[in-house]
Amino acid sequence: MFARPSLRKSINILLLSGLLLQSGCRGWIEKPIVPDTGIAIPRREALRVTKSDGTVIFLTDSFITSDSIVGLLAAIPHRRTAIARADVTKIQGRVDTTPRGVRIAEKIYLGAVLVAMTALLVTGFMYGIAASRQ
Repeated sequence: MFARPSLRKSINILLLSGLLLQSGCRGWIEKPIVPDTGIAIPRREALRVTKSDGTVIFLTDSFITSDSIVGLLAAIPHRRTAIARADVTKIQGRVDTTPRGVRIAEKIYLGAVLVAMTALLVTGFMYGIAASRQ
């Protein structure tokens, strides 16, 4: 593949560093406040709810009902709270903000590494079996 092993090692280190740094690429994206449909919408990601008085509340494992937003408070684990939808000015969800191309390249790289490791393990096992039969 590459003529110099040091270049290959440098590229692998660079790709693995990018993979580790990418895990911190998360941001808050504003979710529209939908009109009342009578259907509860579950949200498994973290929510940041801004009330009309300016206070910000962080919720996890939440869902939006016809009249309120219900979820677990992030500051106090295992404490469920409800916020009236009339008091909410903004809802933001915590999502991955990494560009799509970077995520695809990351998956391809990880797949190639797994295939190479599997091939190496299979070759080692087969070599061990062949050596034990002689």
